[in-house]
Amino acid sequence: MKQNNPNSSPDASNDYSSFIMVRFSEIAIKGSKTRKWLTKRLISHIDYVLKLYGISDHSVINDYSRIFVETSHLSLSEKLIAKLVPGVSSLSIVRSCSSDLDEIKECVKEYFFKNFKDGMSFAVRARRTGKHHFSSVELGGIIGEFILENNSSKNLKVNLSEPDYILQIEVRDKKAYVFDSKFKGLGGLPVESQGRILVLISNEEVDIPNILQIYKRGGSTKIYSIKKREETDDETHQILQKALNLQPKLRNKEERIYFPTDEFDITHLIDFYKKNECLAMTMSKAVFDKMATDIPTVIPIFVPHLVVDVDKQEIEDFLSISAD
Repeated sequence: MKQNNPNSSPDASNDYSSFIMVRFSEIAIKGSKTRKWLTKRLISHIDYVLKLYGISDHSVINDYSRIFVETSHLSLSEKLIAKLVPGVSSLSIVRSCSSDLDEIKECVKEYFFKNFKDGMSFAVRARRTGKHHFSSVELGGIIGEFILENNSSKNLKVNLSEPDYILQIEVRDKKAYVFDSKFKGLGGLPVESQGRILVLISNEEVDIPNILQIYKRGGSTKIYSIKKREETDDETHQILQKALNLQPKLRNKEERIYFPTDEFDITHLIDFYKKNECLAMTMSKAVFDKMATDIPTVIPIFVPHLVVDVDKQEIEDFLSISAD
């Protein structure tokens, strides 16, 4: 991976190169020092996940409030980052050019005019950072007028409230990025940024959503099964291995999931928790109801009573991608 300097931006000469623009989630509201550290973690994990899925020809560029990824596998990389990398709010495949108005117009004409269909309504959403001779509103108006004037035969209409098509332009200092779609990310915080959590699994339906929640919140998951390996179905076991593979520090660990050989022993669980320097435990409500009184009160316990808030589509997306 090639990682540019922290305050650099991708080259936006007039060749209209394509990049993936990655927008932050909670990182954006952190203080400067914490934000810098979390951004570094996020960049590292993007690099790790892309390599894990066989994409080695990529560069990750940190532009402070945005991360840009350059690769010849744009669509696949966008999908992988959106579905597997916590800390990302949304991302888009963008075309880049300079912030010169004529350059922006040419970029829109070259790559986006083909998307305007006869009778379609549209809107141009523009935002900018830096010093320019136009405001965000003015930029949107200028490009909207340009689109209308050069597509007069298509009977296009401007609709700012509920358009059929939205063209978006983000100008950042001397560079501009044009795009027409956003891919929702997982949100949350970068992986392995919040300490190790011991996840108790019991071959229940809530096990996977529970692990995904911890993963999204930046936790490193150590998995402890209260049931023997032969009592855990193979599909669940494969999903667990996948979740662990996505965590760099755990990928090459031999004992990533503990399965008991005898009956469940609460004393062994506590010793395992301490040995692995975990910060808390998480378990299903059913397991919590059975053993909560046997666990020392100094150990924080998270119960996924809000597991219904996990987006079911998010879980399906996560499970749909299998590592080689």
